[in-house]
Amino acid sequence: MSRSRLVGRPSTTGDDHQLNTTTLIRHAARTFGDQSVVYRDRGEWQSYAFAECYERVCRAAQALTRLGIGAGDTVGVLDWNSRRHFELYWAIPGIAAVMLQLNLRLGEEDLSYVVRHSEAEWIAVDSSLLPLAGD
Repeated sequence: MSRSRLVGRPSTTGDDHQLNTTTLIRHAARTFGDQSVVYRDRGEWQSYAFAECYERVCRAAQALTRLGIGAGDTVGVLDWNSRRHFELYWAIPGIAAVMLQLNLRLGEEDLSYVVRHSEAEWIAVDSSLLPLAGD
């Protein structure tokens, strides 16, 4: 499996270490690969290792790229606090796209305004929230 590596801008601190979301999650996987990421799913505590998390983030980034999402595109996320949401949080900026966190507490009209104003062309929605997402 070949991976293309996203390279960011040079550091403004004068060193050669880029601090972006991609390097942070990759560092966590390499350094703390066996450590657990803990989350709740339908009220139950779950966990998986940072190494597996990083692999899933990479697969999510590849899937987004195959859909045609690229640098500068805005991707809305309307999801619960889930593992999928956590992985999209890293995958979307990892392909240089912009993540638009959509507030679950907003009504349909307000969400519609936010999406139109942001010019988001893509929205990831949990199936249970499709009625809120509307048209």
